[in-house]
Amino acid sequence: MTQKVPGGRSGSSPQREEVNLVIVGDGGCGKTSLLMVYAKGRFPEKYAPSVFEKFATSVTHGGREIGVTLYDTAGQEDYDRLRPLSYNNANLVLICYDVTSPTSFDNVLIKVPSSAGRVPNPIGAAVSVATGPRLCFLRHGYGIRVTWIQTARNDATLTEGYLKEPRKGYEFSLRYFRLLNIWYPEVHHFCPGVPILLIGCKTDLRKDKERTRRLRSLGQAPITYLQGEETKHRINAELYLECSAKYQENVDDIFREAVKRALAASRKVHKKNNSCVVL
Repeated sequence: MTQKVPGGRSGSSPQREEVNLVIVGDGGCGKTSLLMVYAKGRFPEKYAPSVFEKFATSVTHGGREIGVTLYDTAGQEDYDRLRPLSYNNANLVLICYDVTSPTSFDNVLIKVPSSAGRVPNPIGAAVSVATGPRLCFLRHGYGIRVTWIQTARNDATLTEGYLKEPRKGYEFSLRYFRLLNIWYPEVHHFCPGVPILLIGCKTDLRKDKERTRRLRSLGQAPITYLQGEETKHRINAELYLECSAKYQENVDDIFREAVKRALAASRKVHKKNNSCVVL
């Protein structure tokens, strides 16, 4: 069983194990509130975008004290180059989305930058993506067709010029889809083999009349638990869990599972690194 240690981290001990948990997801999806409630015991009433935050706390697991470092990341595209630094030494990653935001849910698999606006023919960009050094995340196959169809709606020309000029298409890709965010492939790329938990945040807003009315006006609805479970399987996450940070529902359960699975992964790597073969 895992329990938080009152007062948080009490100093380093040579006997104590340490785990690093990284939390990612779209800006405003609720990931910072989730961390604040767990680490600080309070819900932030005002939204303040994170750039890079680190929280330290302690838990007891199996009768032993475990040091836990929580890395909050910026979901906004302006910080795409900074975010990968958070993945160093991650023992587990939590991918979060807002259950009342179909866009943030879709972005677990693929995210189109909001600054794309009116763009040139996206089909050539799709070709250049296949060989681009960073945009090759699309090789995982998630949402390619939908992405380019949605982008094409902003393009009235649909010429074949970008197909004939790969370099132009590549430059277009860097300009309009620089560091295209696809949360799962990004995590998989920077943290291969690291366990993932998929987290649906803001469950209290599923019953918010104004929020649901706004979604209905767009032909949308809150994301269901079953949809979250389905995506869990698609991204090979170990668990799908939901929470309301505002009402502190399921927050401790999420991090109890995160610490337990991060420890198991860390011990497995440690055992592998310390094993030897006698010839």
